[in-house]
Amino acid sequence: MRIALTDLESEPPRELWRAAYPHVELVFDPNRASGRGYYTDVCFKIHARAADGEWLELGDGGAVDWTRKLLSNAKERLVISGVSSERACALVNPRGG
Repeated sequence: MRIALTDLESEPPRELWRAAYPHVELVFDPNRASGRGYYTDVCFKIHARAADGEWLELGDGGAVDWTRKLLSNAKERLVISGVSSERACALVNPRGG
């Protein structure tokens, strides 16, 4: 697994993240263009290596301000994510059959 993390607000404490998840390849992507303006604070992409060695993007997610606005409460936090079931199945059976 590989997680590409983009902190939209500040410089993340990289070593703290890596120490907490030693079995996951964690990369920081400060240049990510997609999702800016939609996600707030932080966003991420989840990748897995296919049998042929190629990295497949399985999903992404991040913090959004929907509940903050809906409830008029600045303390509210919501992190959403989505995973492609087709991509996950392709890791198990790359020929799709």
